[in-house]
Order: sequence, then C-alpha cells, then structure tokens
Amino acid sequence: MRRGFTLLELMIAVFVLAMAVTILLGTESTSMRLMGYANNASVVTMLTRSKMQDIEHFVQQAFLDDGAKEGYVEVLRGDFGDQGVRDIRWEALIQSIEISDDASNRFVEDVTNQLYGEGDGGGTLSGNLSVTQFLPLMVSFLPTILNQLGQRIRKITLTTYWDYLGVEQSLTVSQFVVMARSTSASVQRESEEVSPEETP
Repeated sequence: MRRGFTLLELMIAVFVLAMAVTILLGTESTSMRLMGYANNASVVTMLTRSKMQDIEHFVQQAFLDDGAKEGYVEVLRGDFGDQGVRDIRWEALIQSIEISDDASNRFVEDVTNQLYGEGDGGGTLSGNLSVTQFLPLMVSFLPTILNQLGQRIRKITLTTYWDYLGVEQSLTVSQFVVMARSTSASVQRESEEVSPEETP
C-alpha cells in the first residue's frame, strides 16, 4: 500500500522552498547592485584620473603665466559632458602650500643638530673647519628657500560626485604639483615689461 504526503509535509516543503528562493533572489539582487556600483566606480575612477591630468596642465600653465603667488587659492567646477557623461560632476580645490614659521624653524634646528651635533654628541660635520665656517650662512637661508619652495607647490584636491540608486557618492583624490622652473616665454615677457629708458 503506497502512502502519499500529508498536507503538513507539503506545507513544510513549500515553506523551505520559498525561503531558499527568497535567499537566492536577495543574494542575486545584492550581487547585481555591487556589480553596478563597481562598474560606476570604475568609470568614475577613469574620469577622475583624466580630469586630474587636465587640471595639472592647467595649474602648470597658470603658474607659467602668472608666476609664484603666496596664498594662491582657486576652485574649479564642472561635469564630464565633453565625454558624454553629464550626470557626473567634479570640483577641484587648488592651493599653494603654506609652510609655517614653526615648521621652518623646526626644520632648521633639525638640520643644524644633524650637522653640528646636539649636546655632547658630535654632528656629521663637526670638526671639519673648512666646511663648518660657511654652514651658518647656508643654514640661515633655509627659511627663505622653504618659503619659495612652498610658493612653487600646488596641492590639487579633486572630488568627483555621482548618484547611485538615489544616493550621492563621492571620490576624493589629492596630488601635489611642483613647478620647478619658468619657461623662456615667461622670462621674455618679464623682460619686455621694462622699457629701454628704464634699463640702467
């Protein structure tokens, strides 16, 4: 005599099957969301890298045109419409590096202690009279050199914004750009600003 399933057994089986399907669908949905976010993040990363290169060229050209400026700050904004993506926008903060007097003094003290020694211990160049007699003069120029170096460094902070599933996302990257020297064009422009009558 063959015995069939009872109603209770069928209800338990359907319940277990429904729970398994729900878990699988939730996992699939989460996987799709993560995949979509990863694709968006990949696109945003490439766009941000490209925009950082553009801003770096802009900063270098602005430095060549205007020269070093103390306390330089500039904010740029836009989107990626030229690359066919208008719903992703960016904002860049460009600023010169300010080296405080305390940091400059600490650096000079560290250099002096390393060269001359601190306390009873001798420094790297202690006892070498042919070199140490010129070192105080050289070390005294370090704060000026540091300040001039700070004026030639630009910090770029670039933030990219985009929406994903109605929530605003952002990616922020920073980069330092050092302008080592001016071009001959900027030097020529500076020399042309002095008229022949003013030249000694």
